[in-house]
Amino acid sequence: MLRTRSPDFEGSKVIKIMKKEKAIKVDAARLYRKYGIFIILVIMFIISAVMNKNFLKPQNLLNILTQISVVTIIACGETILIISGMIDLSAGMVCTMSSCFAAGILLQTGSLTAAILAGVFTGAAAGWVNGFLITKFKLQPFIATLAMTNIAQGITQVYTGGTAIGAGEKVRFLGQGRILGIPMPVIVMLTAVIIIFLLMSKTKLGVNIYIISRNPE
Repeated sequence: MLRTRSPDFEGSKVIKIMKKEKAIKVDAARLYRKYGIFIILVIMFIISAVMNKNFLKPQNLLNILTQISVVTIIACGETILIISGMIDLSAGMVCTMSSCFAAGILLQTGSLTAAILAGVFTGAAAGWVNGFLITKFKLQPFIATLAMTNIAQGITQVYTGGTAIGAGEKVRFLGQGRILGIPMPVIVMLTAVIIIFLLMSKTKLGVNIYIISRNPE
């Protein structure tokens, strides 16, 4: 006697297949959200290597790392803000203002220590003003930091007179020096990345920042 499968059996089989396909899609989406930027980076890296045979040469790779070093260092600080649910549009301009003040102090005093302290203080002061406007006056971070961008640009323009400031030989090593063949900007960049990674993944402060991002109150 020929037996046929019931409609209920066929329906349950279809449902199981649909659930399995949905689970695969969810896993793929989760994988992309977590590692998407690295996947895109690898794809771009492979395409560049195929299109240009000189791309993988050590000197070219070091040049690329040197070119992205300053932006990456700024991005390390910006990453903490984004994780905490904030944003700072003024980071680039504040960095420019701080470096101009540091260069000016170095030329006037000849003291590298004073120049570094001046740059750090300038950046910290701008950050404090941003934080004060956001927390006390309840301004949106986008608005407060956008205003700081214009303020920092104006201060820099007035301070420099629209001309470049040479920092001299004392800081040339930081920008052009090498240790074991590795450019100093790359070493500073990698150090900053490692510090931020350890801060956010291995310390109580990093955990608290993640918690704040989920519940600002």
